[in-house]
Amino acid sequence: MSIEIRDLDALYISTHALKHLGSFGRACVHPAQIPVVNEVFTPPHDTVAVSVAQTLLSHYEKALASGLPTVSRRPIAALGAVQDIPHYAGPKVDAAG
Repeated sequence: MSIEIRDLDALYISTHALKHLGSFGRACVHPAQIPVVNEVFTPPHDTVAVSVAQTLLSHYEKALASGLPTVSRRPIAALGAVQDIPHYAGPKVDAAG
């Protein structure tokens, strides 16, 4: 979190540093900070993140159609994690918007 609400350049630099360290987001204390943080953490539409989200949606919808409550590591080994409803809902909302 950056309390220097007027120094958006410093926020941009520190947000990039956080992203490089593995963060997926950061807290904002002022509405003026939101566009800067969104710019850093929102992937371009043609990135791997979008591809992973689309893959997750596809596998999850197939699992739901076949009656499976959870998509396990086996069907989505490339994603490397157990996925369930919260993991499905986020990408579905992002893909629609």
